[in-house]
Amino acid sequence: MLLQARGIVKRYGTRTVLGGVDLAVRPGERVALLGPSGCGKSTLLNLLGGMDRPDAGSLSFQGEDLALARPARLAELRREKIGTIFQFFHLIPSLTARENVELPLRLLRRPGIRGRAQGLLDAVGMASRSEAWPAELSGGEMQRIAVARALAAAPALLLADEPTGNLDRESGEAVLALLSSLSEREGAALVLVTHSETAAAICHRRLRLFDGRLQGEP
Repeated sequence: MLLQARGIVKRYGTRTVLGGVDLAVRPGERVALLGPSGCGKSTLLNLLGGMDRPDAGSLSFQGEDLALARPARLAELRREKIGTIFQFFHLIPSLTARENVELPLRLLRRPGIRGRAQGLLDAVGMASRSEAWPAELSGGEMQRIAVARALAAAPALLLADEPTGNLDRESGEAVLALLSSLSEREGAALVLVTHSETAAAICHRRLRLFDGRLQGEP
């Protein structure tokens, strides 16, 4: 199993956001997490990506307990094995599109940086915009670059938090098609947080978060 969560609890003050979540994700599997705004989907995604820690329960990635891992180890896993696509893109404005995609590889000091970045830019249809600055790109173009950047280090797990939430319908559909095809091509499992049934349709399984628990096959 690639990712395994058992009895995950997360509280903010007296409010329990997640009240015992169980989830298992297999290598290469695409899983949609559905639910209304504010139900805890993004909170769960942050826990799965090692960006936050649960208050109770166990969470393992490739057999390693994330709840017990040191901050430096969590940062290492996020750089090497867990890619994240944010709703608001989070591109670095002082870097070109190509440099944004290259950045994870430079941090890891990987060989063949330019070729890997160019291949991903080609795959997301952005080769002709590789030297553009983020401010010169449309929302759909920025999200395509964000997808390429998240895949740059060939992660085993790809996390996407409402990746089409700020896009028009046409751009959103194009990004979803890319996520589906590229996650399959790269062999990356995908956990997609969304409130959209259309977005969830690219996944193998759909789970719904309700009252702090997941409904559906975990």
